[in-house]
Amino acid sequence: MSSEPLSKQLPLPPIGINIGHAKDTYPFEVSCSALWRGYVGHWEIKESRLYLLRIEGRLLNGEDASVSDIFPNTSRPVFADWYSGKLICSGGNEIGYLDDFMVYEEDLVFTVRFGVILGREVHRNEVPKE
Repeated sequence: MSSEPLSKQLPLPPIGINIGHAKDTYPFEVSCSALWRGYVGHWEIKESRLYLLRIEGRLLNGEDASVSDIFPNTSRPVFADWYSGKLICSGGNEIGYLDDFMVYEEDLVFTVRFGVILGREVHRNEVPKE
């Protein structure tokens, strides 16, 4: 997924951080410039609702991150009622690159309002021109 549904629940990762040393209130260790936010969220759409299942990442204190670090006292999976926007999930084979981003055969775009899926569209991608 190339969208970031947790962005409203977390402070922004600091710009210009030293890898491995995030500043201020950002809770995740950033160990790789290819994953600047420092975590991967695992999501599910069930009965037209978006849920956060788990989080993979490391906190600044060295512990593995979990959903309860962001949503304490909340049962799992967490219904993403804070999220409204477009979710973009790429699929199919890789067909090229565009501005250093991999392009896949298609994108499945979900329209979400307060965690509820209102619609979905399939966008067929073309091989990027060089």
